[in-house]
Amino acid sequence: MTIIEKTYKHVVPSAREFVKSFQEKYSKSVFPENWNDNPAWTKLIFDIFGEMGRGFGYKPRKEYLDIDMVWAIRHQDVSAIAVALEHDNGDLNDVIDDELQKLLDTKAYLKVLMFYPGMPIISENEVLFPEVVEKIKSARMTNPEESYLLITPVLHKDKDSQPTAIEVFAYSFSPSGKWEDLGSFSIDYKGKAS
Repeated sequence: MTIIEKTYKHVVPSAREFVKSFQEKYSKSVFPENWNDNPAWTKLIFDIFGEMGRGFGYKPRKEYLDIDMVWAIRHQDVSAIAVALEHDNGDLNDVIDDELQKLLDTKAYLKVLMFYPGMPIISENEVLFPEVVEKIKSARMTNPEESYLLITPVLHKDKDSQPTAIEVFAYSFSPSGKWEDLGSFSIDYKGKAS
């Protein structure tokens, strides 16, 4: 008798594991000189997300189903999106109505949105952008295993309005809107603010 057995093992990172890996990669990055150089920052972030995905054993794919990047599991008998990633440095309303909406409409275990509202989205246990939570809660078809990760880098400046650091905040959300503060980390940044 011959037995042929196949086994797949894919690690879908939790929001906390994703943030830890992101912090390691982001902290070692060479940042664009200008904080407002959106194309350069977008390239850096997608390079980091791609490297992270490969580190978790995926082949990251850009612009899949209009999602910026996915880490997918594709076998003849197993098909899933482990992580769906969106990055945007535009207006908050556009981010909510476009990037966040895309994540709501996508089946994935971890849905990551990185954007730049200029401040943390939660401060002292108060949600400063309730429209983000309301949008997440608006999804009617959800998977009990899915979660959302929102990453918000904030530029800190000195008294002369010169950049001094980037503080990156991270929050995990369930489909019901229950959130967890995953903490923040700071990186020195001496670039230009304009």
